[in-house]
Amino acid sequence: MDQTPQGLAKGARAVAAIRPERLHLGLANADNSLTERIAAMAYHGPDLQLHAQTPLAPMPVLARLTAVPADREPVSVGDEVTLRWLARDTLIFAEDGEPT
Repeated sequence: MDQTPQGLAKGARAVAAIRPERLHLGLANADNSLTERIAAMAYHGPDLQLHAQTPLAPMPVLARLTAVPADREPVSVGDEVTLRWLARDTLIFAEDGEPT
């Protein structure tokens, strides 16, 4: 993101959030990406939930994939993966918890 979100002072501490279903494996035209190692996986009905560790976050990142992408690019615990998402799916929160 090249611009400071409205309501957030330049240089202020902030947190980026992306809904788990907005993260994708292999999305060709993504604006953002993050390489992580899969710490855990769980199937929940038609979804595959991935819990991935990254040095950029203290807690695992949760990604929720539907069956088609999960079947197209099979992964296992311990695999390094690149999760991608569109900039418009990024929410920025000031460190006090208020969205900007």
